[in-house]
Amino acid sequence: MNEEAKLAAVFPMLAECDLSIQELDIEVAARNYLLRSGIHTVAQLLQLSHTELVALFPNRNLPFYSEIINRLTCLAQPPKSAKTDDTYTVERLPDDFWREAR
Repeated sequence: MNEEAKLAAVFPMLAECDLSIQELDIEVAARNYLLRSGIHTVAQLLQLSHTELVALFPNRNLPFYSEIINRLTCLAQPPKSAKTDDTYTVERLPDDFWREAR
């Protein structure tokens, strides 16, 4: 991983995200460190490099960093569609659906 690469390069699909840091589901302490550092939106957060993000937290608190990266990863994934191939409907039940488990 390139430590100096901007987070926007890792998460390009979030470049236009106007979600505020308060709406980001992260620990309150991590959120407060970001806000005190002038980071108020996900778009601003993406302008940081990995090294810059870690440097925002006292003692280089890696759990805060990991939590933020995990949350960005979740935001970057496309939502799952409601209909998946393993969804059963009355019209489409597997052959062994009514058999008793042995």
